[in-house]
Amino acid sequence: MLGHFAIDAAFQSDWVRFGLACIFGFFAGLVDSISGGGGLISLPGLLVLGIPPHFALGTNKLAGTIGTVASSLTYLRHKLIEFRVVLVGGIFVLAGGFLGSRAVQMIDQRLVATVVVVLLPVGLFPMIFRRKSDSAVAANPSYRSILRRVPALTGAVGVYDGFFGPGAGAFLVIGLNRFLQLPLLQATATSRVLNLMSNAAALTAFLAAGKVLIPLGSAMAMANVVGGLTGAQLAIRRGDGLIRMMLISVVLITAIVLIGRYVL
Repeated sequence: MLGHFAIDAAFQSDWVRFGLACIFGFFAGLVDSISGGGGLISLPGLLVLGIPPHFALGTNKLAGTIGTVASSLTYLRHKLIEFRVVLVGGIFVLAGGFLGSRAVQMIDQRLVATVVVVLLPVGLFPMIFRRKSDSAVAANPSYRSILRRVPALTGAVGVYDGFFGPGAGAFLVIGLNRFLQLPLLQATATSRVLNLMSNAAALTAFLAAGKVLIPLGSAMAMANVVGGLTGAQLAIRRGDGLIRMMLISVVLITAIVLIGRYVL
């Protein structure tokens, strides 16, 4: 198995793969800022490019964490974030993200790759079955409703985000929309902040274990920021139907490649 520095050196000398990783980072940021699930592009992309699973998970967290900051700030400027949900769910999503990332590092890398392939359809599920009519739901949930429903939702998604990642933002959007009846745009904005917290917690664990390729992840992060800023503006102005369909196509293709590489 290649070591940390050997992997970094290999990628820095292979500008085609390095550039492809940045392209994955851009589209991941674009999709993630609109509907969540950008990791369904970037994580399989890193695996297809030959990054070992644990390093792919850690590097993807670096890119996603920095990219999520950009889209979160855009939504903040438009006053779309429900901070009551963030205050209640923050501690649970932080704890879940850290615990999930610690758990995945104890598992064999080939098994991790197999789990990634199995979980891809799980992460894709909410993207396919989200209803357009949900965007018309009225907002302003009560504190009692937030206290009852947010801890379990954010804790569970935090663990999933730390263990796997792709689709976590989409699950948050769906949960906030269905259980708190937040409009989709407000649910998306709020999920960005919660997703940022779980990403940061998971990234801390991966950094401590030395499982992050920092040069590659930093380059992907810059591309992710550009994609995130672009996607947040598109979400505010036009919605996410076209991006969701693009995501489904990309995931289906990458899932087929990953199955051939790691499972068969």
